[in-house]
Amino acid sequence: MGTSNGASHTYNSADMEEHRAGHLAAGTRRYLGSLRRVWHGTSFGRKKPRSKDIAVNQAGLVVNSGASPIPLTSEQRELLVYLLANRGSVFTPESILSRLWWPERARDLEFLEATVTGLNNLMEEAGLAPGMIERFHGVGYRLRPENEADSAK
Repeated sequence: MGTSNGASHTYNSADMEEHRAGHLAAGTRRYLGSLRRVWHGTSFGRKKPRSKDIAVNQAGLVVNSGASPIPLTSEQRELLVYLLANRGSVFTPESILSRLWWPERARDLEFLEATVTGLNNLMEEAGLAPGMIERFHGVGYRLRPENEADSAK
């Protein structure tokens, strides 16, 4: 039994489930808010996610400087924005899946591999260096740093 402002309350399991669901919903809202901040640029110092060779606009297109825009799936765009924000850092497949697509695809390694392969193919067709998203077998993935991407062309 708990009290609040002098009133007596009895908490049952349904109340606790509702309380937990509220915390989960709040956590989901915070996560979506952080994705929006990354997408809208606040995590990038008010800039859109971009580098010398890649820019992502809100229409979900990756743009290679001098090339025409490439339409991306929402999953490809989310992955590219995340890796671009952390360019050069290696992430395990599990960490990528849980950060970007939890809980729906938290363990779907085949989905991640297909998303990486499709994104790499699209970027290569646009004239970017082959294998912009590198696979480190048994370790994870990273977006090549700009200086390495330039030398790989």
